[in-house]
Amino acid sequence: MNKIILLAGAVALSSASFAQLVPQTGVLKAKTIDMSGGSTLLTATPVFSAINGPYAAFPAAGGVLGNDDYTASPNASFALTEMRFVGGVTAAGGQVRVDFSDSVGAPVGAFISTLPAAGNFIWTISGLGGLGITLPGSGRVRLTALGNATGQWFLSTSAPTLGSESRTGFGSATSHSHRFELSTVPEPGSLLALGLGAVAMMRRRKS
Repeated sequence: MNKIILLAGAVALSSASFAQLVPQTGVLKAKTIDMSGGSTLLTATPVFSAINGPYAAFPAAGGVLGNDDYTASPNASFALTEMRFVGGVTAAGGQVRVDFSDSVGAPVGAFISTLPAAGNFIWTISGLGGLGITLPGSGRVRLTALGNATGQWFLSTSAPTLGSESRTGFGSATSHSHRFELSTVPEPGSLLALGLGAVAMMRRRKS
């Protein structure tokens, strides 16, 4: 069962613990969870993306799997409609909770997702628009394995490909940061502007 919840208090990992990281070998497959019940119509557009490898992870554990921060591009509040993260749970049906806060730790929203497959994947959790979660342009993210579930949230030395992050701030070390991506559906005005831009580009190509 997937559901929305309230945010609990956040904790940060000690940078010293990053010495326990184990590199990931092999190719991770992609899997998708649709929390809209099949009603998703519009394609989500990333505003922050740090999903690229190479990957490394702590040994599978329960409880808090990691904390990190993000700054979206553009740095403005947005309605969360999709999230991707790299990692997973060790048993099918394990639940993870994703908590969001602003840049100083004030809660802004959260949700719970049930992962139907055991193992580590590049998970896409779509259909989040119905939860009504509006995130600030700059904030924090935490993943927690619930109940008896154990899991991993992968990290990388690679910088974000969209937006930015702090490697000395919340939940980070100077060498690594967690792998996740946040997306939204652009406002109607933005969609219109994108459409007009595409039309103009097609006209230039034809001329």
